[in-house]
Amino acid sequence: MTFFRSSFSLFLLFVLSIQAWPIADTLMISDIGSSAGMIGIANISGFMQNSSCIFDNPAGLNGVKNREISLFSTQFMDEIGYTNLASAFHFDLGTIGIGYYTQGINGLYQTIENPNTNQFEVINEFEYKKDLFILAYQIQPFSFLSIGSSLKWINESFSIAETTGKGWNMDFGLIVGNSTWDASLVAKNIIVNSNIAFENGTSENQPYQLILGLRFQGPYTILGQIQQIEHHSSLLKSMAFKTDLMKNRLSVSIGYKEFFVLNTIQSTITLGTVLSIPPFAFQYSYEPNDHFDFKHKHYYSIGINF
Repeated sequence: MTFFRSSFSLFLLFVLSIQAWPIADTLMISDIGSSAGMIGIANISGFMQNSSCIFDNPAGLNGVKNREISLFSTQFMDEIGYTNLASAFHFDLGTIGIGYYTQGINGLYQTIENPNTNQFEVINEFEYKKDLFILAYQIQPFSFLSIGSSLKWINESFSIAETTGKGWNMDFGLIVGNSTWDASLVAKNIIVNSNIAFENGTSENQPYQLILGLRFQGPYTILGQIQQIEHHSSLLKSMAFKTDLMKNRLSVSIGYKEFFVLNTIQSTITLGTVLSIPPFAFQYSYEPNDHFDFKHKHYYSIGINF
């Protein structure tokens, strides 16, 4: 009988706790958040209006007015690395965005018990890694309407099984509204039954998601979202409140979001702030965690406009 280092248990706990569907379905980036700014508004999609929107609603690229780069990197439980990088370029016919994210864990050990010493010995070291490449295009046919679509390529590997999985899918999004209110609608993984196929004959489903968000802007900004995920009958709800302490320079936010742990809905709060010092935008968010060793999670990301 074989056993794995405690970090592998943490990895399984991570996957089980943030996946919004059975374990046969692949992890979605929307479970984590595409930036610290997005996490600070409770993972509500489409309203960051920068290049990181390529990961949640490509119609949100309407906020890119020239060229922009965003970077977000973090670790979960000090073991699982997560990084995404996005860039977008606006021109006369719309906005083109490209993005990459990687998630993985290294230095996992497989051990076996030595019957002569009754001690466990390392017999193998392995890793898990998932990469996603994304290409998006956004147009604005009317002042009140933004349309975006993205094409995604996925590569997933698990070295202990000596297998690699590959897949692709598409997202389609809309943003409609004006300076007072707007709505974000995105359908994710719209190519039904387009699974991640592994070399050993197994596969992972890419679950269809439908996400509707609303934003009302005045002296304060109020946001809300409902999310439907394949394999679940219940809706996930999120809401956030945001205000400027210094107009176009410093904002703070507080949010409430729901998420699935297996088939049970859990909830948490988020806090966030964004500091803009052109051409840079610095984002920070905080989220409490129920894990006894990792009760406080801090996120940081940066955007550059040029």
